[in-house]
Amino acid sequence: EITTRLVGSEMCIRDRSRAVEDKIRIYGIGEGKNALVKVLLMTVPLWLVGVLVYAVGCLVSGKYHLSFLWFDREVLPGTLLLAAVIAAYFQLIYTISGESTRGTIVLLAVNVFQIMASGVVIPTAYLPELFGKIGTFFPLTFWDSYYLKLLFFGIKGQETRQLILMFVVLFAASVLWAKAAGYFGKVERKEQKKGGLSLIHI
Repeated sequence: EITTRLVGSEMCIRDRSRAVEDKIRIYGIGEGKNALVKVLLMTVPLWLVGVLVYAVGCLVSGKYHLSFLWFDREVLPGTLLLAAVIAAYFQLIYTISGESTRGTIVLLAVNVFQIMASGVVIPTAYLPELFGKIGTFFPLTFWDSYYLKLLFFGIKGQETRQLILMFVVLFAASVLWAKAAGYFGKVERKEQKKGGLSLIHI
């Protein structure tokens, strides 16, 4: 489920990113609001996909009397929080990349490595020991564990707080990076203008 949303939402981000950026520049919205708008636009489809998959699972479980999945109201806000964290992660990767197309390639490469190292596709027992060690530190590993607990066992307050903290860190990092990139970009443009004026005087 997590891997499906990670890979599938990349097209959604790439399609909307440039149009959203153009509108945001026109209205002169700051970096914080800029990042918040993008995260919200990514969170909604991610959450809807998660809820849809959960609803289908509940229907199948009820129809065939499997009793492995049942409706729980806590799953809806829990899935929404998880979707927001994943969206903030996407936003950080795209902000660092600085370009939508390059961001898609970087995001895809990072996700493929995370999926392989975290044991989502191939169990870690069949992978080199190094993969198992570094895979435990990947966000995907925590997200996968959180979602499974949310669906089948219930989650504790500590895990929810960890997810909220992860969102705050990822979102704040994307905003700070964007502000730093904007500042250095302005400095670079000023230097280029000065250099151009010097050449004209010469």
